Amino acid sequence: MFEQKWILIGVLSSLIAACQVGQEQGSNFELTGESTLSEQQKKEVVAKIGDVEITLAEFEKRLNQQSTFARNQYRSAQQKQTFLETMVRFELLANEALRRGYDQDPQVKLAQKQAMVSRFTAEEVSKLVEMKDITDQDIQGYYDRNTTEFSRPAQARAAHILLKDQVTAQTVLKTIRAEIQKDPARARKVFARFVTEHSTESAAQSKHGDLGFFGEPGGAAVKRPQGKPPVPTAVARAVFQVESVGQLVPDVIETPAGWHIVQKTGFRRALQRTLPEVRAKIRMKLFRSKKRQAMEDFVKMLRDKATVVIDEKVLESAKAKKRTDPIPNLNPPGLPQGGIR
Repeated sequence: MFEQKWILIGVLSSLIAACQVGQEQGSNFELTGESTLSEQQKKEVVAKIGDVEITLAEFEKRLNQQSTFARNQYRSAQQKQTFLETMVRFELLANEALRRGYDQDPQVKLAQKQAMVSRFTAEEVSKLVEMKDITDQDIQGYYDRNTTEFSRPAQARAAHILLKDQVTAQTVLKTIRAEIQKDPARARKVFARFVTEHSTESAAQSKHGDLGFFGEPGGAAVKRPQGKPPVPTAVARAVFQVESVGQLVPDVIETPAGWHIVQKTGFRRALQRTLPEVRAKIRMKLFRSKKRQAMEDFVKMLRDKATVVIDEKVLESAKAKKRTDPIPNLNPPGLPQGGIR
């Protein structure tokens, strides 16, 4: 009995999937062009299962709902026969489930209701807001109010070696500078080696002393990766004064943590995107926002008209149990994975 119940749920799940495919991809003929069938041909019955008729139009509709790859597999008469047999098996299972009364099963009714809500929101509620409702004034206003979203301040990146005293730091800096002068192309690798050999900061050793990207002191804030501590102001200021990537800060820098030897390892110029560059992005963002709000307003209107009573004490008694039994396969026997789509 349990297996029979899931057969019908699988059938309905396949129907829901078919509805969703239609909503996402548009009508069937939009996928492959207008049907060449005449009105008379569309009404012709290609198969009959009890009282259920599968017309040529329905068969073509189901066939054209398949992916491009799948459609290419159903071109010959034999292949079309195979696809039709799949539809027949589907109807046989659905008919048997109905005969046994599974259309009254609470889970089946819930699946039907879910399919209905999905179709309703896709075809009716989605019309509450259309892309044309987003005006140029809306886009301009959003751009003007959110200038920082479309700009990026200049950012520098650096690596450092942390030492405990000034004399040691100056000695190591002198040695690094000498080695880099011998082979400037290996400046980054030379510095990384000295980090491993000399830095007193273990985290710096494992990451070659990388401080990540940071902004110029006194300028716009730069979002740092989670877990990355702020770069000391003196270090950041010195890096921005260095002209080229790979170059060392001329002198060691003192901070409460110790003495730093610093190398500039990256740079990003300040960026300001213009309205034409981001117009499409803003339009889509506003469209999605208004669509969500329209849905919330629509549901609120329905709720205001209805009588909704919630008993919080009863609600508190509900317990969410962990599922221990395996989730059944919702693809009933005789149907391909995903059902008829």
